[in-house]
Amino acid sequence: MSLYLTSTGSFMNSTTYIQNKNLWEISLGIDDNYVGDSNLDRLRVGTKLVGKPISDAERALQMSPFAYANFSRSKGDFKGYSTGVELLKPINDRLGVSLKLEVNHNDVIENIVKGEPNNFNCTLGLEIKL
Repeated sequence: MSLYLTSTGSFMNSTTYIQNKNLWEISLGIDDNYVGDSNLDRLRVGTKLVGKPISDAERALQMSPFAYANFSRSKGDFKGYSTGVELLKPINDRLGVSLKLEVNHNDVIENIVKGEPNNFNCTLGLEIKL
């Protein structure tokens, strides 16, 4: 459970995982009035396939596609989205190189909470497990 405070109100997001053949992340978030009045008027739902190897190799490239949709909580109309893919190439058991490619438009977490621009974003990183 995460609580985000923005200049237009607070937003609460809950994430759970479902394991079948693959690991799925399921996310549900709503604006709330626990910390002042919220003018966000958002319901956010989405999913991510977590770390799906693209081959049977020991350190195969892992792919995590995701999609989140935003709706008006009061009217139910479509308000925005975030979609893309995260790639991770493990180098060894503790080190990997990551790449995130995403497109966002009026997404409550990416654009309002994080302040990312409405557009295409690319993030390159180094992941270290301690």
